[in-house]
Amino acid sequence: IWIASNGSTGSSNITVKNANFRFSTRNQQLTLLTGVYSGNNGIGGNNSISVQENTAANSNISIINNEMFNVKDGININGSATTSISPTGWKIQGNKIGTTVTAEKPVRGIYVSNALNYEISGNTLSGIRNTENQGNDCAAIVLLGTSNGTISSNIINDIVNTQHNNGTASAGIFVKTTATTNISNNIISNVYNTTADSNDYNFYNKASSIFVSSGSVTNIYYNTLIASGAPNGTSRASCLYIAGGSGINVKNNIFINTQANEQYAVFNNGGTFGQISNNDYYVTNSANNFLNRIGSTLYAGTTAGTVPASWNSAASDSNSRNILPTFTSATDYHLQDVTANNNLTAVAITGITTDFDGDTRVKPYMGADEVLKCVPTGDQTSFGNNTWTGYVYRMASNAALPPNVAYPALPSSTIATYIGTVTENKEFDRNVGTGAITGTTTNFACDAAPSDRFFVRYKMRTTITEAGLFSFDLGRDGGNRRFG
Repeated sequence: IWIASNGSTGSSNITVKNANFRFSTRNQQLTLLTGVYSGNNGIGGNNSISVQENTAANSNISIINNEMFNVKDGININGSATTSISPTGWKIQGNKIGTTVTAEKPVRGIYVSNALNYEISGNTLSGIRNTENQGNDCAAIVLLGTSNGTISSNIINDIVNTQHNNGTASAGIFVKTTATTNISNNIISNVYNTTADSNDYNFYNKASSIFVSSGSVTNIYYNTLIASGAPNGTSRASCLYIAGGSGINVKNNIFINTQANEQYAVFNNGGTFGQISNNDYYVTNSANNFLNRIGSTLYAGTTAGTVPASWNSAASDSNSRNILPTFTSATDYHLQDVTANNNLTAVAITGITTDFDGDTRVKPYMGADEVLKCVPTGDQTSFGNNTWTGYVYRMASNAALPPNVAYPALPSSTIATYIGTVTENKEFDRNVGTGAITGTTTNFACDAAPSDRFFVRYKMRTTITEAGLFSFDLGRDGGNRRFG
């Protein structure tokens, strides 16, 4: 699809949705074969698109829920640097760009030049491969010129540059702008160059999850970056590589570099940090699993599990960590609700209240994924209405029996942990025996029903209209599973 300006008239208010884009023959050399292209309406040789920036703004364009492969670029916005006619208000959401078929992989996923107030969110960019040595930056997302906007909640994976030392960048996200770029809640992994390279100079070509070349402000918040995939002979690649730019704010990210040889979590080679804090750095093949770099100076770990003071001082970093998170799997980078992840404490950032999946940030955690704590069913205080609501507690291993809980106070966490409810009819006879606690209904969202060291607090509110004396009996079968 070609979205073109015509003289002083731009194309606006267009939605491209739920379509499949695939050319019959993959792009070769400089031929521009793009799923969606925006620029001028000039015609080049052989009736091809003349690659010219727009002469009027192509604005308010939505590209939603499309699939693109066997193209050079999935989406290419070729805008004018003149602010009055720059394209603005593009929304690129929920698209799938790339493929597992090597011969049909795009060179780039999304190419954005001089576009204002764009939003790139919820896309899966996986299976991008530059096989043509034609001056192309190989990246899932390329941002150039005066472009400003937000990149959030994207999956970026399997971004491969087969060209070596061709003077172009290899990256998941490549930022080379003069404006503000907001990068948050993205999961980026497996970005690499296929040629083994141990040189100490051509860092742009070694592949980085995020590569910042320039920009007035670049906000990098709540991302999970996994540097992986490089050949064994490659060294000095980074999760985050910075070659220039100012106001680079880096907070609440997880940086993990699992590649062999000398590798970095963060390498600042010419930019200026703004605020940097609450990040997790973990480099597998480094002493004490920590190695960052500023210019030619290395900052290595001195104590396992600790960010070295030298790095904190040089980068003005604070509250960062050096731990290996526990993820769902080797390819699924959602955090697990385990003790090992408890120290991944982030700092709240205005405007970012949800995670990669749209779940509310509560703690919040570092990285793209917020751990969702399971909340047991029931509020522990409400009465059943003419039926019994039983609040079930698992006894602490060192708590004395019977539990000493004075109604109406709730059990202390030092005595027991609340795990859910059972319900019973107004009159009931429940023989648990040696089995797990059960009821007419059982509601254990976070834990299995216990069979030992537990107690239940039954509560019911009912109306008794008959006059007289009433007695309430609690019975047991001779075991030790009742406390009055």
